[in-house]
Amino acid sequence: MKPSVFIDSNIWFSAFYKEGLCSKLLEKIQTLGWKTHISELVLDEVVRNIQLKIPTTLSLFVDYLKVNKIIVLKNPTSSQLLPYNELAEKHDLPILASAIEFKCDYLLTGNLKDFNIQRVKKKAKITLISPKELWAELL
Repeated sequence: MKPSVFIDSNIWFSAFYKEGLCSKLLEKIQTLGWKTHISELVLDEVVRNIQLKIPTTLSLFVDYLKVNKIIVLKNPTSSQLLPYNELAEKHDLPILASAIEFKCDYLLTGNLKDFNIQRVKKKAKITLISPKELWAELL
């Protein structure tokens, strides 16, 4: 079975901001046929940031989501967040909970410092990974 990856907002924004590692990763993930996930919260944040900083690329982002069948996950409820309280900064807790609850293999983020990686490894079957680490793993 192909892996699944939850992609954090900073990766999406970087990929559509300019050609680079994040855009190459999105392309590689799609080429490999991985299931790609985004939550409603992350989607809202990416759309807001694109509209604010690079509005001409919004239609490209929306088309990318549709064409590549990106799976949009419901935001976790407060009760779904409780078991993960000690695993991430408060603002990143819903992102981590979404990725774990929907059994993603990876959470791709540029902000690993916001997560307690050791505790996540012990408590959940998900790999927190940076763009550089994932790129190295895929090559």
